[in-house]
Amino acid sequence: MNINQLYYFQTLAKYQHYTKASQELYISQPSLTHAIKELEKEINCVLFVKKGRNVVLSDEGKTFLKYVNQSLSILEQGVNEIANKNKDQQHVIQISVIATIINSYLTPVIKKLNEQNIKVQFRSEKTLDIIEGIKNNKYDFGICSKIEDSHLTFLPLLYEELVLITPKNHPLNSLNKVTFENIAQYPFITYLEQIAIYHNIMDIFKQHHLKPNIIYNLDDETSIASMVSLNFGVAIVAKNDLLNPFKDINIIPLDLDQSARTIYLAYNSNTKLSSTCKYVIDYMINHEKIVDIKS
Repeated sequence: MNINQLYYFQTLAKYQHYTKASQELYISQPSLTHAIKELEKEINCVLFVKKGRNVVLSDEGKTFLKYVNQSLSILEQGVNEIANKNKDQQHVIQISVIATIINSYLTPVIKKLNEQNIKVQFRSEKTLDIIEGIKNNKYDFGICSKIEDSHLTFLPLLYEELVLITPKNHPLNSLNKVTFENIAQYPFITYLEQIAIYHNIMDIFKQHHLKPNIIYNLDDETSIASMVSLNFGVAIVAKNDLLNPFKDINIIPLDLDQSARTIYLAYNSNTKLSSTCKYVIDYMINHEKIVDIKS
């Protein structure tokens, strides 16, 4: 008995006609007839009986069909599982991340994943572009700030310290301790309102019963630090690698109970994730732990 005989038997039971079954199987009718006779000889029973131009299952054939269906179904499940596993192993995870976490977090994580033969390709973009790419299934997931969107799932991944940045020779630089009352006296540059950190910063001012004098809303630390370095105002930002190139700003620690912004791992809630992608997400969230990134 071989697997082809079982498929032939199953197909003939479906069509109850040798010609139709042989056409479905792309074999000649004599070949199908011979295969069924050999199968009947091997299990020592009649599986089909003639009924006009057709054939129907005998009682023994009906019993045998139940087990053949179960066996072939289990076999196909096994083949599909192995095929999907191989597909996942060959799958390259595509992600997009904000630039702040590449050196401090992402590069070491990708190195560890590569050691497990998991390939990850990434590009650096701003949060709004990352979100758009995730929603369009351009990326398997992203690492970015949180934006309210019912189509996305956000998992907290990293924390960054909040600091005050000022231009060189700014009056605030000479103070032993900078208060929010001091900050509120000067033009203030901050993030776009769609980005979660904007609301975190505004909440801090509200706690002090203050309202900053906002003159620009920008999308990341590079844009904000550029305006601060040109003496347009001061800003509270996440302390990360994007500030390093700016030599014309001062970075001043803030006395805050919650001096951090959260960076999230985001994926499309409506897209089925591959098992490899699920593993990478689980690895980043649970195995790498949630960590503080401080430059």
